[in-house]
Amino acid sequence: MYSEIHFLYAGDLIHGNFETIHAAVSAMSRSHNQLLSVVLVSVAVAIPITATHYTPKLLRLFLTDKIHLSILTIYALAALHANWVSYIIRNDQTAFLLAKAVMFTCVLGFSLVVPYFCYVIWFLEPSSLVSRIQKQGNRAVDKARHQKRLTTTQRELAHALHNLGSLMLKAIDGSARRGTEEAIRVTRELLRTYGLHKKDLPKHWFSPEPEDFRGLAPEAMHFIASDRCWAELIALQDLNLAFEAALIKMPDAVVYVADTIRGIASDAYRRKDFPVVDNAVRAFNSNIRFAITHGEPHAVFDVLTQYRVLAEEALGDHPTLAKDIASNLAYYSSVAKAAGLQFVPELFMYDLGLLYRASVEHQCSSSSMLLEGFAEQSKQLSPNENVFLACAVLVTYSYVFREIGPAQKNVFRSLIEQFSMDTIQRAAQTIESAESPRYRELTARQVDLNFVPPSFFDDVRKDLQI
Repeated sequence: MYSEIHFLYAGDLIHGNFETIHAAVSAMSRSHNQLLSVVLVSVAVAIPITATHYTPKLLRLFLTDKIHLSILTIYALAALHANWVSYIIRNDQTAFLLAKAVMFTCVLGFSLVVPYFCYVIWFLEPSSLVSRIQKQGNRAVDKARHQKRLTTTQRELAHALHNLGSLMLKAIDGSARRGTEEAIRVTRELLRTYGLHKKDLPKHWFSPEPEDFRGLAPEAMHFIASDRCWAELIALQDLNLAFEAALIKMPDAVVYVADTIRGIASDAYRRKDFPVVDNAVRAFNSNIRFAITHGEPHAVFDVLTQYRVLAEEALGDHPTLAKDIASNLAYYSSVAKAAGLQFVPELFMYDLGLLYRASVEHQCSSSSMLLEGFAEQSKQLSPNENVFLACAVLVTYSYVFREIGPAQKNVFRSLIEQFSMDTIQRAAQTIESAESPRYRELTARQVDLNFVPPSFFDDVRKDLQI
């Protein structure tokens, strides 16, 4: 092989005879066939990996990629050309010209084989696949905006969301933290882009496909269509599945899921898409219930933080939503208590207190309703020797003491009267021992919930005569 190629490359082709040229072309033809085999083997290995490690649906991305199609076409045509030349050369003059063409395709083939192999490996990286799925979804939305193939583009967006959901589950199953983060992050970005263009889409675009919501009653399908939220609901369902899988196999991914659900709700809230916000609230409820059922307090903390942040965002323009979230927090506090989770019911009280405090600071009309919910939940929890509950009440009272009126102060005094003086004294000592707002250990919140600035707590001590 080397001698024939050197013969051609050295410029001695003009002086060679027909047999030598034919031998060189035959050798290069065999090289082309081998190159084509190497490329096809690479593809044959990459396709099963993509199908088994992720999902067979991603094969569509592989087979429609322009670079893959171009490289495979080049190698196939080059091999065909080399074999054709080896067959048709008949004299020295034609052999010289055709052999030069075969030599060119042979050099091109060897030059591309290593870069293409690297491209195949890069293509299979989770970040690359996620980016391509995102582009696929964005293209579908853009086509739908211009009234192009609405039914097809609707399925393309649904496939993109389902593919992201499959990547989440596969990454969690393999404990691939980076792949999980990428899939969850891009899910929110795709929905954000989609949400910005929802107003430009026709009405029949929002009719859900039954295959995406198996088992739902016709009434539920009607609600999805009227709320125009089938795409977001697909994503939220996949995020819920990812939450359940992460809780069992990769607990540190729980916070990614909770943060993304809150982000989807926040994006929808800013564009006044309240049906999407309501579905995000239901997703939060499902996640809290699942975490409580499986006795995972850390997961409850992660979801609870994001849930409360969403409620605080809604205090100004949508107080009803904040009230509903407060009611849900109170309910799941009772569920956690019944499940026997230590400290979790009191943690719900801290968050209800933080929500009430935010409503007071922003002078929201919903503050009175939130105080009622806070008081009702405090009464439902057992006050006997419950120092944590007493701390939650005292901390909340300390932060709002200077900004509320006599009626609200009387509510707090009645709540504190539930506890024995010994419990109140121990709660006060706990609060005074919290010298820094930062918690001493690395936790999900990283704050000491019992910390109150001394000047704030002094006012409450004087008012209660502790």
